[in-house]
Parts: sequence; structure tokens; C-alpha cells
Amino acid sequence: MRSILKDFSHLWPASREAVLGPILSKATYLRFPEDLNLIALEKKPESVVVITSGVDLFAIRPFLFNGFRHFVNRNREDLPQELLASCLMIARPAKFVQNPIPFFLAGFSDVQIFADTERNFTVKFQDSSEKNVLLKKLETFLAKNQKTRSLSDLCIQTADELITNALYNAPIDSAGDRMYLNVDRQVKISYPPDKTATLFACCSDDRITIGCEDTFGSLSKTEMFQYLRSKFNSDLSVPTETTGGAGLGIKMIMENAANFYLFSEKNRRTLVAASFLLTGLKSNM
Repeated sequence: MRSILKDFSHLWPASREAVLGPILSKATYLRFPEDLNLIALEKKPESVVVITSGVDLFAIRPFLFNGFRHFVNRNREDLPQELLASCLMIARPAKFVQNPIPFFLAGFSDVQIFADTERNFTVKFQDSSEKNVLLKKLETFLAKNQKTRSLSDLCIQTADELITNALYNAPIDSAGDRMYLNVDRQVKISYPPDKTATLFACCSDDRITIGCEDTFGSLSKTEMFQYLRSKFNSDLSVPTETTGGAGLGIKMIMENAANFYLFSEKNRRTLVAASFLLTGLKSNM
């Protein structure tokens, strides 16, 4: 078993060894494509980070369908941050599950909330009539930072997809049936009084992250796998129909984002987020 602590600790300053050591030691890693033959031998794939050398989404599907959950690219400059993000999720699942948004707001550099309003943005919503206001507030937030202005359109489009999904695809009734899945997106809908969703954004020196969390937790692994099989086939240029109840517009987000995150806890919450590098559109594709 390959140790992240042993093989990658050089990526972080020695001064952080005491803090990061216990976190990094909880996770192991496999390499792709070198370790493709080891997939079936892994007993706890959810605790393994797959370190890839490319961005071929079709190629990593065997790992996904065998229970692996964390993928980072060894050729990317943000390898230390993304590797640490995966290790934090693996090492501290209880804290992450309880409230994942602060992990994103802090850029996974610490589990403390990064309370800089110039860099962080969170707004709760319950009603489809709020969407335009939410997007306008996000646009105002993005305009504060010169680096994020060039990616404003992409960030707004991503937020629009995430909000729409949270409003129309995520809600389920007591029987587990999707309440608004087939409702026209122009029809106004509202959450039950005890349910909310949160749109959030956080900006660091090198990236902007846009995410949305709902409190239904209705996205299942089966639906997500159906979606991936449908959207990311061997010919990525061939459009295919959305399957199942996922309906996330995820393909557009994944193909235009530098990093993609999805977390779902049944009947409690689903979080979808994407990060965009501030060095321009091409660096994100």
C-alpha cells in the first residue's frame, strides 16, 4: 500500500508536519494508469486517492465504478491543495459530513471558517423566484475582484445550473419521489418550510470556487453512475441524453472547471462545487 505521508510530505512545509501528518497518514494512493490492475484488489477504495497523469474522464470510469472517490492530477500545480483536500475528507469524515461548506471556504488549508467577506459568499434560498437575485448578488461579489471578472460569465452559468438543479431536481417527498423533476423550469416552486439550499463562492489567490448545497440528499450513486455512463462515453464529442434523475448539467461544469467536487449524504444533503483557475478559460478546460 502506497503512503501519501511517506511519498508526498515534501509538498508541504516542514513546519506543518505535526499538523498534517495525522491527516495524510489516514489515506493511501494508487497511480493511474500504472496501477490499473490493482483496482479489484483494493478493500477500502473510498480511503484511496487515485493520482492520475491526465484528464481523460472516460479512462478513470473503472475506478469510479469500483468505489474510488478521490482523483487528483499529478501534473497540476494545485496537486498539494487537492491532495490535502482528499485527505481531509478521508481523515475527518464526521466533521466534513456535519458541515462541508467551511472546508471549501477555507480552501482546505484549515478547517476554520475563512471569514473574509471579500473572499467568501454564502446565501440561503428556498424559492425559485430567488434565483435571479442570487445570481445578481454573485455577480456583484465576482466584480469585487479583478481576477474573477474575466471568469464571471462562466461562474454565473455554473451557479445557474447548480441553483436550478437544487430547486427542481433535488427535492423529494416522503416516498422518495422527485417532486419537481418534470416541472417546467419556468414554473415557480418553493421548498417545504424545513428545507433550504445554500449557494456559496470562495476566492483565493489562484482560484474561484462556486458551489451549492441542498438539504435533501437525494442524489444516489446509482443515478450518478448512470449519468457518467451516458455523458462520458468513449467518444466525448457525441452528445447523449441525460439519464436517471441526476439532471445536473454536470457535463458542462466538469468540462469547463479545473476541479469538481460532489458529496451526497442520503436524506441530509447534496453538495456540488467546481473550482476555476484565475489564469483564464483555457487553463480550466
